[in-house]
Amino acid sequence: MAEFSFIEISYDPSVVSPKVMNNQLSRLGFIHRTQHTYGPVGFWNLNNCIILLRSDDSKQSAHISGIGFNGNVEDIDRLDCKLDRDSDFFYIDNGNGLRTYILQEKQIHNVSPTLEASYKIVDNKTKSFKHLNYISGIKFNCHNQNLLEHYMAIGFKYTDVSENYGKLTCENNRFTIMLDKRETTNNVPTVICDTHDVFDATAYFVGVGVKLKRFNHQVHMNFGDLNYKIKAYNCRAWGNEKSYTIENFIEGIAPNIDIIFRQRNQYLHIQETTLDSYYATEQ
Repeated sequence: MAEFSFIEISYDPSVVSPKVMNNQLSRLGFIHRTQHTYGPVGFWNLNNCIILLRSDDSKQSAHISGIGFNGNVEDIDRLDCKLDRDSDFFYIDNGNGLRTYILQEKQIHNVSPTLEASYKIVDNKTKSFKHLNYISGIKFNCHNQNLLEHYMAIGFKYTDVSENYGKLTCENNRFTIMLDKRETTNNVPTVICDTHDVFDATAYFVGVGVKLKRFNHQVHMNFGDLNYKIKAYNCRAWGNEKSYTIENFIEGIAPNIDIIFRQRNQYLHIQETTLDSYYATEQ
């Protein structure tokens, strides 16, 4: 079934200038790799974190507007996808404000003759940074049966987590959609990224002037030699020294998008308690 590939971020140039948008992505460490020759879309990457950046006339600032998956012709036919002329990818609306793109294997990495003609190379020489590894999930402020059926049709598994959240997980467990049952705004306020070294990532972001949220630390922490670094780098942590997630939080890379970046060890899933904690008022 379809496997996660990228997220799409859209913005209206009359609300935020392309220069500001590009500078913000560059400061985070993303590199502009390709740009559609005729359409208003282009690919940016930071290691295995991939963004399709789209300019539009939505009258909105930057926001998550789509999710891309690697699939096949059978997926496209079964879902009755239509062609997006701006990107040359097939897509279907998820019914709640996000596009679901299906990229065929031959389209990946822009190797097909069609995409070579459609996308021009902007920068294929600059070596990617490594402080983030890949996008592992999003928080989506929506929950209904049609939405569940949409993603389950492309291979997601659904778990009813609690009265507050449902969870959609892709087949290889590499990407999770946390569905907030309390919200009906149909927006994606939070992107979760995995990193091999949360402390190195924190140092990178501080070094380039990205503002990180300040936390009141837990009084009791059970992470052995990591306790000092967790406090020194202003991170949050759950679990213990053998099974943990150590995280940090970038608030407002755009007015409607925050980033959680995390380092995990035998701590497999995104938890609602960790997710909600970033938006709770600390005492």
